[in-house]
Amino acid sequence: MPQRMDFLQESYMPTYQKDKKRSTPLTPQYQTSVHMRGRDCAGFTLLELIVSITLTSFLVLILSMAMRSGLRAYERAKGLSDDVILKTSITNLLDRQLRMIVSMKNPNTKAFFRLNGDAHSIVFTTTSGPLGARGGGLLLVSYNFNQEKKVLTYCQKIVTRPIDIKEDPPEELSEDNLSEIKKEGWDCAIVDQFEDLAFKYTSKKHEIEIESWNEEWNAKRALPVAIAIGIKNNWTPFYLNNATN
Repeated sequence: MPQRMDFLQESYMPTYQKDKKRSTPLTPQYQTSVHMRGRDCAGFTLLELIVSITLTSFLVLILSMAMRSGLRAYERAKGLSDDVILKTSITNLLDRQLRMIVSMKNPNTKAFFRLNGDAHSIVFTTTSGPLGARGGGLLLVSYNFNQEKKVLTYCQKIVTRPIDIKEDPPEELSEDNLSEIKKEGWDCAIVDQFEDLAFKYTSKKHEIEIESWNEEWNAKRALPVAIAIGIKNNWTPFYLNNATN
């Protein structure tokens, strides 16, 4: 019975008296857990903070490098796309104009026949232009590629009299004198940073090797059978339906 009374007394005893009554020392595991709880409440150590900042810096650096590489790839792809579009547009324009070239076959237009060219320039009369002939008629067009400056110039002029085809296209072109040249009836465009443009001509129907074609054409009353357009040694032949050879 006395043991029962001691148990009841201990149950109703205040907490501080219980702790005082217990004389059992704290175990090392308990001390460690108490120490860790206190450490967690205190925050990060200087070493942990330095490690966190270092890792964050590495992540930011990797992300920035990946973003920069993506932007460079996009710019390269965009440049290549614009270059391809420009070359395709010029090739398609030449194709249309050569298909509609004036020849000696048509008695109504043979007085307006003109075709002369060399390795990097060509002049001829046609009925097709980038925006048409502004009300119909014939166009005297010229393509001239400057190898040193890497500049391609295109000019066109409406011709209404046979004497008009004897006029030579403007040679010295710049953005400053385009308006003055336009007053003379020439509509011109300048394409900067154009890599290459070359022409070759042949009077033979079955001449396949373009490398052996002529680099000049000055026949006054005859069209070549085909004209090849080369951009960076990639040649595209255009066969003229109006050729008399």
